[in-house]
Amino acid sequence: MTIKSKLFNKSDIIAILVIILSSIIFLTDTLLFKNQPANMDGTIHITNIAIFHQAMSDGDFPVRWTDGFANYGLPMGSFAQQLTSYLGALLTFLTNNVVVSFNIVYIIGTLLSVLLFYIFLRFHFKTWPSFLGAFLFNFAPYRIINLYIRGAIPEYFSSVFLVAILIFLYLLFKKKTVWSYLGLSLSIFGMILCHPMNMLTGSFFIGPYLIYLLSKEKNKLNSLLLVLSSMFLGVLLSSYYLLPLLKDIQYFYYGSSTNHYTEGFALNLKNFTDPKWYYFLPNRNEILSRGHFIKTGLIEFLLLIVSLVVFISNRIKKLKINLFDLAVLIGIICLLLTTKLAEPIYQSVDFLSNMQFPWRMLSTFIFIPPIILAYLMSKFPKKFWSIILGLLLIAIVSWNRFAEVYGKNFTVFPQDHYYFTIDNLHTSNMNTIWTAKTTDYPVHQQDKVAILEGQALLSDIVIKNSKRTYKISAADNVRMIDYTFYYPGWKVFSDGKEVPIEFQDINNKGVITYWLPAGNHEVEVVFTQTKTVLFANLLTIFGLIIFFLLVIMRKRVNKLLLNNL
Repeated sequence: MTIKSKLFNKSDIIAILVIILSSIIFLTDTLLFKNQPANMDGTIHITNIAIFHQAMSDGDFPVRWTDGFANYGLPMGSFAQQLTSYLGALLTFLTNNVVVSFNIVYIIGTLLSVLLFYIFLRFHFKTWPSFLGAFLFNFAPYRIINLYIRGAIPEYFSSVFLVAILIFLYLLFKKKTVWSYLGLSLSIFGMILCHPMNMLTGSFFIGPYLIYLLSKEKNKLNSLLLVLSSMFLGVLLSSYYLLPLLKDIQYFYYGSSTNHYTEGFALNLKNFTDPKWYYFLPNRNEILSRGHFIKTGLIEFLLLIVSLVVFISNRIKKLKINLFDLAVLIGIICLLLTTKLAEPIYQSVDFLSNMQFPWRMLSTFIFIPPIILAYLMSKFPKKFWSIILGLLLIAIVSWNRFAEVYGKNFTVFPQDHYYFTIDNLHTSNMNTIWTAKTTDYPVHQQDKVAILEGQALLSDIVIKNSKRTYKISAADNVRMIDYTFYYPGWKVFSDGKEVPIEFQDINNKGVITYWLPAGNHEVEVVFTQTKTVLFANLLTIFGLIIFFLLVIMRKRVNKLLLNNL
């Protein structure tokens, strides 16, 4: 039976429609209210959308400099999560409202992730078990937390690409076509742009699943090289973002530390079993937003416990390793990595410490209980009892979680509130090492260009996101200031000739200043590409050339794949 024939029958259509209906219920507050609920990170990501929209409105693409961010601007275009920021910015050209765009991105992420996960489950299970798994995934507590409590849209949206990676891995092994190869590359690309940290957490599923698929292949080495080359192409496509992110972090306080693990946030048994949702946590000063209590879900935890018993039984019987066995092992590893037991690992392995908070492993764990559920439901000898238990589970999940899909303390801000912020919303760790706190500087949003020393007249001033132009008539040498935080790439040109920049004046720490000679001049202050950015862009262009060559030559490449694998 082909993959296509396994899907899209009448029962699948009904299942998909019910899944969409359940997603609408899940998104009720998001659909009904265009205002912003009080949450942990929502303002940060709405502001990202706003500053990307402003930069693109001024003709900047790709976005590098974001002038309205952190008082005097920072290169958040090279550091902020890309996909949700760009998607939200593009939507804002249609909606003219960054909060509405933010909500639409959430809607898209919700529908895509649950529908793709249903398709992935259908590769391994029948319709009813797959539907139950998708339903449980949709209402996973960590998804509710990320939407209505944390407002962590990049991490939430990354679920789309984690599932897409799993789907295209499966298709690449089963179909061995250029489209599945390129689909995997694009999924890796999307995952990195969505949130590089989730590429790290997701690897705890992707890696074992790849090994599982490889175990069924005759030509394991060639198959592995094929997958790795596809993944490398995805990384190559994302180079424009990934390379500056990794290299230029040295300019920020964040880069001065090699280990970023935050102690005190490990989960315990209460986080795994407590069914209560906390409206607020005054001991953490979480009054305005809903209580930031991270939980796996009691149902999910019990499923993992039951699955462990089944797993041991399967191993005693020496049954073949299947997706269920894989899910059990991944689930146990994920939960262990959220606890204090894993702290020595995070403290000693700097690469893993980039997760910062161990509970971020739940972004991978949320896929595990649904797979376990689908497997257990598929093993019932009589479908009648499977349906009865499935309906009972739906009733329990609905009763427990439908009431929790809501925002708290919706607020109405003018749009300008998101297009300019005096504070660095990504925390002071993301300030450059040559600047002080961004709130310590006076606001100069309207008068970016000014004279510090000397006498001169300014005219024809044009201020854009990453560029300022003006004319100056100076009676003597003048010292100018651009109320912009210096960053490699900023240059000043007077009559086409580059002028040296100073940014270490103790009275204007980290702010661009420069001298102009007496006379009449046309001045341009512009953010240009550094060697790192230029090289990163060239790598992405090279990746795009490879990508489109594979599309053009797909018939020949398909034959090559089928003959060698």
